[in-house]
Amino acid sequence: MLLFSTIFDIEETLNADDFIRLVLQWNETSSRIENRVQNINWQGEHTVRFGDEKLCLEFIEYAEKNVITARHGRTYMK
Repeated sequence: MLLFSTIFDIEETLNADDFIRLVLQWNETSSRIENRVQNINWQGEHTVRFGDEKLCLEFIEYAEKNVITARHGRTYMK
């Protein structure tokens, strides 16, 4: 189930690394501790997934379209 989705038009000065850093900062400072993805060790990748079987934070880059996505949510595995 998708609860929220948006597309932002951004200034050219905000690159993919800056976007990922902002999302990681949001994750680290969230007031809802239970929604923080733990033990993130970002090494500069633009397509990467962090988390466990319960909660994840995922980035996917579509370089040919100049798009990078971030997905945060519960992971439901059987």
